[in-house]
Amino acid sequence: MFSWFRSNPIRAIATTAFVFGGLALVGSDELSLPFLMPVGALIFAVAPAVLGLQVIATGRIRVPLGGSRGLDESYRGLGAYAWGVLLLLMSAAAFFYGVQPLGGFDNLAGDLLDRWPGLAAVAAGLILALFGLAQAAGASIGLRGRERKVSRWPERLGGALTALLGAAILAAGLLHTASPALFARLKSLLARALLALLER
Repeated sequence: MFSWFRSNPIRAIATTAFVFGGLALVGSDELSLPFLMPVGALIFAVAPAVLGLQVIATGRIRVPLGGSRGLDESYRGLGAYAWGVLLLLMSAAAFFYGVQPLGGFDNLAGDLLDRWPGLAAVAAGLILALFGLAQAAGASIGLRGRERKVSRWPERLGGALTALLGAAILAAGLLHTASPALFARLKSLLARALLALLER
């Protein structure tokens, strides 16, 4: 066990946090022990955090492909950094979920969205943009340590379009949050312009 930890400490920490955090979350529901929920969420948050930091530090991530023994998909450079940030966002979401009850907040996320509904679009747009960026950057297919770059232009083009869509949603969410009145005026102008085009 300790040799496994020494050979790959990051993976060992992530696996341990995932298992114990998941058990605490399940125990919170199954055993009716609500105090385990924030504890489990905070422990679980460690897993994507350490993996995300490792990916950003190394500029590489390897994702096992289900159904094929020894086959994986590797991202390097820009694609890896995008996955690293996505993992950190996942960690932040779990951390925020766990901190709420400890801080005495019943539904802080809901309260924030009620006050600034554009934040939902910001989060969704950022996730879409990062995912699309990772797909657009392309990946290598590896089999038992041997990597081969594959050309999958439909996937890369789809990733680029997804990234652009995410960036547009992100920008709209930021504008709505910063200036709802300006967002409403721009939306009205775009709607009228679209209607004028359809009537031609």
